[in-house]
Amino acid sequence: MRSSVTRLARLLYIGLNLSRMHLVSYVVNGLSAALWLLVVFVPTVVLTGHPLHAFRVFLPGVFAMSVGAIGMWIATEFTRWSVYQGLTDMFRECGLGVLHYLVSCVIVDCVAMSVATYFITACGVAAYISSSLSIVLPQNPLLFLYAVALSVAPYLLCGAATALLYVRTRISGAWTNLFQMALALGTVVPPKAFGIPWLALVNPATVVAEVMRCAYGAPSIPPSILLPLAPIIAGIEIALAIALAERADREIALRGIEFRF
Repeated sequence: MRSSVTRLARLLYIGLNLSRMHLVSYVVNGLSAALWLLVVFVPTVVLTGHPLHAFRVFLPGVFAMSVGAIGMWIATEFTRWSVYQGLTDMFRECGLGVLHYLVSCVIVDCVAMSVATYFITACGVAAYISSSLSIVLPQNPLLFLYAVALSVAPYLLCGAATALLYVRTRISGAWTNLFQMALALGTVVPPKAFGIPWLALVNPATVVAEVMRCAYGAPSIPPSILLPLAPIIAGIEIALAIALAERADREIALRGIEFRF
């Protein structure tokens, strides 16, 4: 147990130091993402006729979708972009694989960048629908923090699945974009839009969106069922992420540098 905690701490330390090397890129990418989301979702929220409710429904979905998408980008970074800088080899020579790389980025991506981008976007949208920014603050801060903690699971699962697809099938960036779009179903598009809301739970990021909606008082799935179910689903997603990441590592080890081309 102690060795596992120590290794986790070291991975987080590595990730924080790697992020310092690209701090300007993180800031620029975060602001770019916030502006892009404003362009997409401000008209949507304003034109619904119920902008405050739309705010509480759409913005949590944006956060959940973004976390899953970032996990996919980080896995792509490990399996494609970083190979030319030797970063992938550096990790593998130290006995660290896909999952380790994803874990090393958790604090920066799930906690810092995703939350910061969310609040920047939320403040921008709120400026259009209210003179007060108080609506940006969740009604239940503990549930908001719970949703942020739960976001680690879909982040890891989406990343591990993407890594395996890249090294196993040579999947292109176009397919990755399609999967990112699919993440919108159950997140930005709420479960109540489905005939059977529970079908939306097929999307690993849906639980995060719904718990965050609970924090704002606008869930599609009853909280009495959702909240006890959330950690179970998160545990299953993490187990799947571990299995998929280990399979990806075996593929890389088996095929050498072949997967790069």
